[in-house]
Amino acid sequence: MDSVLLQALVDLAPDGILLVHPSGRIVFVNGQAERLFGYQADELVGRTVDELVPARFRATHHQHQAAYHAHPVARPMGTGLELFAERSDGSELPVEISLGSIPTEEGVYVTAIVRDMTERRALEEERRQLVAQAELQRDRERIARDLHDGVMQSIYAVGLSLIETRTTLEAAAPEAVPALDEAVGELRQVIDDIRRYVMGLSLERLDSDVTTLLREVIAETHAGSDLEVALDVADDLPSLSDALTQAVYHLAREALTNVRKHSGAHHASVALTTAADGVLLEVRDDGCGFDTGAAVERGHMGLRNMRDRVASLGGSIELRSEPGSGTAVLVHVPLEAPASA
Repeated sequence: MDSVLLQALVDLAPDGILLVHPSGRIVFVNGQAERLFGYQADELVGRTVDELVPARFRATHHQHQAAYHAHPVARPMGTGLELFAERSDGSELPVEISLGSIPTEEGVYVTAIVRDMTERRALEEERRQLVAQAELQRDRERIARDLHDGVMQSIYAVGLSLIETRTTLEAAAPEAVPALDEAVGELRQVIDDIRRYVMGLSLERLDSDVTTLLREVIAETHAGSDLEVALDVADDLPSLSDALTQAVYHLAREALTNVRKHSGAHHASVALTTAADGVLLEVRDDGCGFDTGAAVERGHMGLRNMRDRVASLGGSIELRSEPGSGTAVLVHVPLEAPASA
């Protein structure tokens, strides 16, 4: 086979091929190597392999080179490690490198077969994320089952005991009955809250858009009260990540739960609109309103949960209310959560 045909055959290879002189200089490259590294063949020939390795990996690369030259047999380079090459423009690409040796009178030539791993790494990362999401969903479902089958049933049993005790107290200590009724009512509210939380866990679906989830929240609210809730989602709302979609769902649900439990409102509204580098969630009601400072001092868990969730997303929350004038909760959340979130 003549050299022209041999060059054509090597150029058809899907991986980059480099032949390295015993001195460490590149003496031959194929067409795929040119495309991978962004150099013409005459720009690669004469360079050292070190020049194709990102500076931060060169010390490690020297160790791999030394280990290979000590035992020059055909094998992958850096087995179990993530290897990177540097292109002519300074960008990096993940690679897999297989080495081979050719003994000659001049010394040992080394062949390096370089494969671009960009697509495979992307697929592996996608698979890793899908596995993590599946595991998270299984955990949510397990927690939901435990809450429903364990905690809720225990609380329900306590409630039944209190109801039986009430029958005894009606005759023996009637003055204690109102407090007991209040305690039973509180237990029923706790059961209702846990049931809603279980429903919330079951709603953690990646295929649910934010409008669908907000409609689910409003449907839950209607099912548990006479509160009428209007929904307005902006047409120009940007695409939300799964995490942000679920956060908006939880924030709206918590806000409406507070409205239902504390405001005495007949009407409420939920609006989701675009805002500077993010979205704005507004939940308003026509209820009794309250002193926001006093509410913070009393430490409402619902408000505290909302503040914690918003803070974890790098957002802000504003509570507007006065006695007799209803309440507005305004939450701004950026599209991109901070790196530490």
